[in-house]
Amino acid sequence: MNFLYRAPGTNGHFIVGLGPSIAYGLGGKAKISGGETGSNTIKFGSGADDLLKPIEISGNILVGYEWNSGIFFQVNYNHSLNNIYNNYNLAPSDPATNWHNSYFGLHIGYFIHSTKK
Repeated sequence: MNFLYRAPGTNGHFIVGLGPSIAYGLGGKAKISGGETGSNTIKFGSGADDLLKPIEISGNILVGYEWNSGIFFQVNYNHSLNNIYNNYNLAPSDPATNWHNSYFGLHIGYFIHSTKK
């Protein structure tokens, strides 16, 4: 959920926003390439055999522009705030056990405007 600020522009509005994000990991696969190759199933949970914690809490920031025609363009960045690694065999202070997701996003779209009669 982002909190948005819209500032008037020449042909539309500038958009700036930030907010929290919560994600839940259901499952997945990891593909490894480079020196070693392979594929593994990723287990989510809090048990000793689970690789990743299922709940991820993140922060999101975005900037963009919405034209009066309904076309919009946004760029966003999301970074997880909690460590999602769940391997109890390694020391918690080991940098190899500190895993965070982050991504950049690009959104181009069209808002369908409704009119009231």
